[in-house]
Amino acid sequence: MAIRHAGPKVTPDPAAQADQPSARRRGAIALIPDQCTSCMICVRECPVWCISLSAEKRHNPDAGPRGRSTLVLTDFSIDFGLCMDCGICIDSCPTDALEWVPRPLSGEPDQSGLKLDAQGLARLLPAGRLAEHPLL
Repeated sequence: MAIRHAGPKVTPDPAAQADQPSARRRGAIALIPDQCTSCMICVRECPVWCISLSAEKRHNPDAGPRGRSTLVLTDFSIDFGLCMDCGICIDSCPTDALEWVPRPLSGEPDQSGLKLDAQGLARLLPAGRLAEHPLL
């Protein structure tokens, strides 16, 4: 019995694990602005109303005989201070403009650091995944 408990006790270093996301944690929600059509489904489906989105209508006269109006995303933000990480916004997005990305756990000194705009959400995407967009 004494042999089984012999030797130094190995305790993982908490500082080395600080930047590693938990296996149970989903990560953060990132926005791919080029895929967003400003349909507002994510805003309506969010149970805690932590998503805000604004868009402007632009007319394209070259699209067809009468032209065509489209919505263009002008502002998008998620308040992670309110977000429950439920993923309903990701599941309900018809264009897959929102997705889970791994994000290390980090503390914020105040709540203002928990509200990310389109630029902050796009920075969460892995390198090479982001195309040019007017919001960025």
